Amino acid sequence: MKKSLFCILLISSVIFNSCSDEDSFLDEQSVKPIEKIQKRNSDLNVPYTIELVSVPPSNKLKIVALVKELFVIDLFLAKMLVDNPPKLLPAVESYSIAKEYMQKLSAEGATVRIAN
Repeated sequence: MKKSLFCILLISSVIFNSCSDEDSFLDEQSVKPIEKIQKRNSDLNVPYTIELVSVPPSNKLKIVALVKELFVIDLFLAKMLVDNPPKLLPAVESYSIAKEYMQKLSAEGATVRIAN
């Protein structure tokens, strides 16, 4: 126990000492490319959230199964989302995927819209 605690303290002190000089770690030349990459990725990967507005009681089981399948979530969470609309469903990475999911949910009778 004492050896493992000593090892953890030794490793953390080495890491702390190596990262203490932040000016040399993040200089201006390395920050600009990172900002460009983040901006490009944010332009390409805008998450879209679908709001489940209403669900007809007759198709509730089908919609629970569809939400579980589309968003790859467990059955309990899918049931919780569908039982008490309006609820926000998990975000998807593109508008085309959001439209596709909305069409599938609408085909089962659910009323949906894009929340953002």
